[in-house]
Amino acid sequence: MADLSIFFSKSGITKLVELLFLIVAMATFFSLHVVRPGNTADQDSAYFITAMVVSAFLQTCFLLIVYVFGGMAIQKTLYEFIVNSFYALMLMVAAIVMFTVAKIDAGAIVSGIFTLLATVAYGADIYFSLVNMGALARTDTQGVNAPPMPAGVNSQPFTPPPTYVPPPSLVGPGPYVVPNQDRNNVNSGDLGTTRS
Repeated sequence: MADLSIFFSKSGITKLVELLFLIVAMATFFSLHVVRPGNTADQDSAYFITAMVVSAFLQTCFLLIVYVFGGMAIQKTLYEFIVNSFYALMLMVAAIVMFTVAKIDAGAIVSGIFTLLATVAYGADIYFSLVNMGALARTDTQGVNAPPMPAGVNSQPFTPPPTYVPPPSLVGPGPYVVPNQDRNNVNSGDLGTTRS
């Protein structure tokens, strides 16, 4: 069953913002950017920008669909952190490429601005993925982020019990020899050792 409450969480809102910025970046780049024929550098940069923006869009859609259909456990893995880090870096490079090849191309400039905004959104998503993994949680046991104590458990620090001394009724002639006993009086069947 679809859980639409994800759209009201920090990760869900961040994913929606990423999608919005990427849609605007794709729309402006594909509609306004002009690739000059015969210019291989312009074509190569257009291929790179297209690959990064479209793959980031598809990956974000994939993660959002996984969240909606109950795959929230993926937030606690390293996968989301790696994917978000990769796309934050690659979208920043794509925005820089857009600005360098733009010259007077309005499509590349506007698309570069929205790609930079998407990079910032991916940076926020990196932070939220680290929080979801528990990498940024405090590790103290008495602090704000300490887990709650189960019912009936004493929260006092552990003090070990005193050393055990057996009752006198349990002390008797065992397989050992009492100190100061003559070694010649020890039975051959006795497994103990003598002390002197």
